[in-house]
Amino acid sequence: MKVKNNFISVVSLGCFNPAILTPQFLKEKCGFEAQEKPKGRTTPVAAAINYGSISFVLDLERFVINHSDVSDFLDSTIVPVMIKYLAVLQYTPVEAIGVNLNYDVTELEVADVRKRLHEGDLELFQLLEFSEATTTYKDHRKSDGARELIEFDIAGRIDQNTVERLNILIKNSSLQVNYNHEIRNLEQNRDLIKRIEQDWCLLVGDDKLLRKTLFEEPK
Repeated sequence: MKVKNNFISVVSLGCFNPAILTPQFLKEKCGFEAQEKPKGRTTPVAAAINYGSISFVLDLERFVINHSDVSDFLDSTIVPVMIKYLAVLQYTPVEAIGVNLNYDVTELEVADVRKRLHEGDLELFQLLEFSEATTTYKDHRKSDGARELIEFDIAGRIDQNTVERLNILIKNSSLQVNYNHEIRNLEQNRDLIKRIEQDWCLLVGDDKLLRKTLFEEPK
């Protein structure tokens, strides 16, 4: 089995002022510096700044920091940067914050994974630890009449403020996985933002266990 990390991203939803997001602000207020020179522009309604593998995109309602080309998600610094940004702008309304892990899995027995997902693999559901969950299966009919799973999606609550979602898209002989962790209700309790710094590290740990459990990743 081979795993290729596509990207990790951290996303905040709220009410933002894009004009604030500049390379100078990121450096002086958030401590963010990169070897790549920034490219992009900032306007009153939207800002997009690219530092090679790390990009910042901000509009009036959504702020996304994306880090591609990272071999180990834990090596990324974008979550602390987001937390610092929101701490500096402490009066900016924020509704939710979440982290996405996205990667491709190849060189594995896709049919075995498809079968385990379709049959509701107990070990997988125990790993996710949802208090309640909604599971969606998308499939298509092959030429021989059999139905074949092409997408698996499960989402559920961890607690009253936290939800997770696991999406697995099956592409012939490979899989694309997106694992999301989101903290909500920040309007009522802004201090919940601080939890994401610990939660995203736990998410990466859970993802490594998921790879070993479901995809049989070798040590």
